Amino acid sequence: MLNVRTSEGRRLRDISDALASELGGWATLSETMIAAVRKAAELAVYAERLRHEALLGSKIDPMAVMRAENSSARAVRALGIKSRSKLTRLF
Repeated sequence: MLNVRTSEGRRLRDISDALASELGGWATLSETMIAAVRKAAELAVYAERLRHEALLGSKIDPMAVMRAENSSARAVRALGIKSRSKLTRLF
């Protein structure tokens, strides 16, 4: 888990909390669902970091950015969240 004192750590917490909220809150989730929420949030933060580094001019393979974003999107879809209302401002 990232340190919540860093911007990436706060971003990970914010995305995790938003996803968990859409699923009924952390207290209602099984251990499997908690792991899936964390995975989806981690993939989202990773994809965002790759895109940011690529935009800054780092030698990042564009295909790696696309693969990371696709993996992130699939992980979020796998959670089965129907409403994107609260999530649209996060992604």
